[in-house]
Amino acid sequence: MTIYGYVAGAAWIFFSAAALLRFAHVLQAERYHTNAYLKWGLEGGGLNTFVRNRYDAALHTAACCFLLLMLSGAWIPASFSLLALAVTATAWGAVNIRADKGQKKPLVITARIKRLFAVTILIEAAMMAIVFPYGERIAVAAFVLLGYAQLFMLALGNIASTPIEKTLQEGFKKQARQKLRGKQVVAITGSYGKTGTKEAVAHLLETKYPLIKTPGSFNTPMGLCKVINEKMEAHHEMFVTEMGATRRGDIKELCELVRPTVGVITSIGVAHMETFGSPDAVARTKFELADALPPDGVLFYNADYELARKYAEGRPQKKITYGLEQAADYMPLNLRCGRDGSTFDIKTPQGSIKGVKIQLLGKLHALNVTAAFAVGLHFGIDPERLKYGANTLPQVEARLQLIQNPGSYLIINDGFNSNPTGAATAAETLGYFDGFKKIMVTPGMVDLGGEHEKVNLAFGKAAAPFCDTVLLINQRRTKPIADGLIAAGFNRTDIHTFPSLSDAHGWLAQNADTNSVVLFENDLPDHMEQF
Repeated sequence: MTIYGYVAGAAWIFFSAAALLRFAHVLQAERYHTNAYLKWGLEGGGLNTFVRNRYDAALHTAACCFLLLMLSGAWIPASFSLLALAVTATAWGAVNIRADKGQKKPLVITARIKRLFAVTILIEAAMMAIVFPYGERIAVAAFVLLGYAQLFMLALGNIASTPIEKTLQEGFKKQARQKLRGKQVVAITGSYGKTGTKEAVAHLLETKYPLIKTPGSFNTPMGLCKVINEKMEAHHEMFVTEMGATRRGDIKELCELVRPTVGVITSIGVAHMETFGSPDAVARTKFELADALPPDGVLFYNADYELARKYAEGRPQKKITYGLEQAADYMPLNLRCGRDGSTFDIKTPQGSIKGVKIQLLGKLHALNVTAAFAVGLHFGIDPERLKYGANTLPQVEARLQLIQNPGSYLIINDGFNSNPTGAATAAETLGYFDGFKKIMVTPGMVDLGGEHEKVNLAFGKAAAPFCDTVLLINQRRTKPIADGLIAAGFNRTDIHTFPSLSDAHGWLAQNADTNSVVLFENDLPDHMEQF
């Protein structure tokens, strides 16, 4: 190899590093599921990572031309082609090695990511060792091809590192199971509503029992292990956790880890329909929690869902229902909302609990708190103590979170994983604010498979009566919402579409004021917002 070859090779290693970081961000967001990651990449995400603007397109076109010239040996000296390849690789890598500004959830350099990088780099090094003896041109061409193949190289590294990760995870799981011996475990799952319900259940139970809960939306095996191993102490009597699932067997795996005695199923909906395929498959997955309960366990479930009623039948555990619409053991009634939160009554099998006050907005938060009352009463907590606990229940970040914004517009942040039921309810909650200009900002709902257009069209129709202005993020994704708004009689001139959330913020800065209330409905991962 000449000095020009080494320079070109080093530049394309730099290019590969930048691409690897960008693809790792997506793989981490997809919870290291190789299939979901590759699906994103093959549907256009991989190309979009390399070519995000005309500058990128020009660089990649130039790189391909100079690669062909180098391999052919025609027209210009090989040294010129090699230096040109180095320049194009460095120019793209310098711009893309850093994370984009304003990322909502940047890549976290965890121990697992470091191991994944190490395995991927070893595989690539082995490949280069094979082609290096074939000469400078072949070696540099291999560096270029590897740079553009980082989507697949990272997937290969993820597959190769799976045995290592499984071995490490088993050790963490064994430690967590030992710490949970003798503790009551309350597990909560559902297509939506599980985090809000978990927060409410834990807060009310904590009025009597020392416990730990999973923070935020920690609902994966390693997330649970981390919380248990780091925070569970001898004096704790309970562990309250939510359980997430994007495919069959996820809930079963979590239940095998923590072995719950009480389960709460909040909803059966269309979240993650691309991986589940049907509502019935979603229901079977959520009811893996019920399958895992011991015969003397207790199952709480939302009776508003027909599939929940179906799959709850014939089970040996004690069953307790709650809901908004269908007759149930526990129901929130007489809901009133205002700037300070919500007030409502709770119907119970023993009678009505009057005047429950919460800082949270909307009927779905009232429903979550009603479920928490049901669990609290099951564990023998006095209703007045539960009411006090409910009044001190803090808002849940990004779930109909009311944010005072002095000197500017009032904010309702409902940015976490929007779903059909929650989105329609959030828009309805916006309608409670009399005297305000009501603005909704949304990129719509995703991960709905073939239901995407239908669900977002229905959302547009449902939101229309409660909004004065709607700001849509990403025209391709949100066209069904616009169609639904217009079909419901919404004024076209009050619909504005932007390529990104930051652009919508610019519009708000110019057009929203202290008499405006702005609902931010859903917040897509960075790799999905603009694609």
